[in-house]
Amino acid sequence: MSARLERDLLAAGQQVVRVPTKLMAQTRKSARSRGKSDPIDALAVARAVLRETDLPLATHDETSRELKLLTDRRDVLVAQRTSAINRLRWLVHELDPERAPAARSLDAAKHQQALRTWLDTQPGLVAELARAELTDIIRLTGEINTLAQRISARVHQVAPALLEIPGCAELTAAKIVGEAAGVTRFKSEAAFACHAAVAPIPVWSGNTAGQMRLSRSGNRQLNAALHRIALTQIRMTDSRGQAYYQRLQDAGKTKRAALRCLKRRLARTVFQALRTVHQPSSEHTQPAAACHRSYCSSHLGEPPRLTDMTQKTRIQPLPPKRAGLLIRALYRIAKRRFGEVPEPFTVTAHHRRLLIANVVHEALLQRASRKLPPSVRELAVFWTARSIGCSWCVDFGAMLQRLDGLDVDRLTDIDNYATSSKFSDDERAAIAYAEAMTADPHSVTDEQVADLRARFGEAGVIELTYQIGVENMRARMNSALGITEQGFNSGDACRVPWAAPDVPSAESR
Repeated sequence: MSARLERDLLAAGQQVVRVPTKLMAQTRKSARSRGKSDPIDALAVARAVLRETDLPLATHDETSRELKLLTDRRDVLVAQRTSAINRLRWLVHELDPERAPAARSLDAAKHQQALRTWLDTQPGLVAELARAELTDIIRLTGEINTLAQRISARVHQVAPALLEIPGCAELTAAKIVGEAAGVTRFKSEAAFACHAAVAPIPVWSGNTAGQMRLSRSGNRQLNAALHRIALTQIRMTDSRGQAYYQRLQDAGKTKRAALRCLKRRLARTVFQALRTVHQPSSEHTQPAAACHRSYCSSHLGEPPRLTDMTQKTRIQPLPPKRAGLLIRALYRIAKRRFGEVPEPFTVTAHHRRLLIANVVHEALLQRASRKLPPSVRELAVFWTARSIGCSWCVDFGAMLQRLDGLDVDRLTDIDNYATSSKFSDDERAAIAYAEAMTADPHSVTDEQVADLRARFGEAGVIELTYQIGVENMRARMNSALGITEQGFNSGDACRVPWAAPDVPSAESR
């Protein structure tokens, strides 16, 4: 039901955010209204979208919607012509049981004209109705051919990379562009394959390890397009697809299983080709509520020296296949929580005990830090990371502030914190303390500490000092190892932080 609603909304040019049911469940648990009803679900969806600001946003740009409308119109006309052909065949059979037009011949002009000539010689009402059906078929064929020419010309302009894929003709390419509705909403080719229903679903347990089943959900139009490409490549004796298909069969797979594997592989190729298709540049077409650019670059004034650095870390991250069971488990937990394994996590994984110690320390620190208001603590930590020049910490910290429900728009004015009305007196005092602590040598004064004691108490001052000190360590370590922003707070990087606001989310910072 929701898939049909999504298709209808996209066809009408609307923007669609699909909210996973687990996010709705989390919202309902914290809501004051108990139970489940359409109004409660609608409110849960709205609250989940406001909280999870990086949910993928599906929308058509001018190009994809144009191709979607054209291909849909052609599909309607083809369906009408098919119905008319079926009715005409019954009428012709009634006139002459021995006369049967060849299969798939009535869409060709010469066969239509030959049948018209014969029908003109037949008397009676049945022949009259048959001539009317044939007239409709000829008209529909003309409209279909005109649309096909228009679609072909447009596809050659906007999606030449798709046409380079063997077996992908103009109509198939147009169908793919129109049904994808913006490839940037998929965080990976695996997500695109799942949407196209070509990703296998595991259904094994115990002795049936490795068993998969066919996905019957997803976008069936995309699935059909990939199916056509796969069948065409199988018939092409010199194509890579045919060689891959044959190799799978030689390895013992059935024809159907080999075909499914080929379709999954084609999804990867199609995804890469779709990334070259013109994508919309307006803000509302990027991931929901994350369509502004990264705060870690122009918006947050990231130091220029970091933006010019290589994105490769000085020590390569430890891949899962080289990690032990515990590290792989921690990777999976981090990816579920943040949408991507934090890079400091993967680099520190080379020293297993230090990584575990760091995870435990961050978790305990998160639980113990309860004396300060979240905005005071996070702004002081954010200023520290920004002063040192750790773009990863700035990126990750901005995401945490969003998940805590804080106003991240004011971070663009943090340089003017001393005079800006966007910051409270307590926040200004905390940022000034972070600035004094991070300076080399530090410039903390007795008067400053006394003022903080009056504001937050002795425990609050200790907590603030500890948080700033730990962030100095994090930021300097990440900068030394060449760890830069991953795009946790950036729509451009297509990272989706799945952490809920009530989850301790600083464990890997």
